[in-house]
Amino acid sequence: MIPKEKFDTLATRIVGTRIKIAYDEAAAAIEITIPAGREDRTTILRDSTQIDALLACHLEKITCVGPYAAIASYEQGWVESVIEFGAPFFGPAQMWHKTLFSSNIHEGKEPVPIVLSS
Repeated sequence: MIPKEKFDTLATRIVGTRIKIAYDEAAAAIEITIPAGREDRTTILRDSTQIDALLACHLEKITCVGPYAAIASYEQGWVESVIEFGAPFFGPAQMWHKTLFSSNIHEGKEPVPIVLSS
């Protein structure tokens, strides 16, 4: 359950960005939509700790990366992506798992950093 006060704090943080949020009072949940190029990606947040993680990061500088299971902050110079050989991707909530929610997609597996250089 997410208190309305946390929604209000989050709403204040994203003023002037392309990020959209809506509060579902009946479910005490937040629907968040983050830009992904010309498209948008939406997920539902139902846990107060997820909102705390969003408030702790630079949410207003994050964008989703095209059709990939990835988020990026071009201003800060980083990309985070889910890479699993042969495994299907099951939705937008998983793409934000580490940076936004400080959790791994599959319990017991730690993400391995991949550094790309040109």
